[in-house]
Amino acid sequence: MLFELGSEFYGSNNGDLSATYKILKDRGWSSKESISKAIQELESAGFIVKTRQGGRNCCSLYAFSFQPIYGNRKLDAGWAEHGRKYPAPHTWKD
Repeated sequence: MLFELGSEFYGSNNGDLSATYKILKDRGWSSKESISKAIQELESAGFIVKTRQGGRNCCSLYAFSFQPIYGNRKLDAGWAEHGRKYPAPHTWKD
């Protein structure tokens, strides 16, 4: 899953990475449960942080914890200042 998120990363979009079943099923992911488990494992290990909680009409968004996070209006409070470069949280070190 880390590589799947990495395939979306182009430098200034950290914080705007998604892991939806619609996208990942064409890459060989067989179920929503396996995607959810992989995301939870990466979050628990501190390699990614959730920058937006998904809901009915929007997906959750993530950021690598070892890269700066670029704020934008799509993200939850705490990450939403558009154009701001937040320092990498480095949660994987905890």
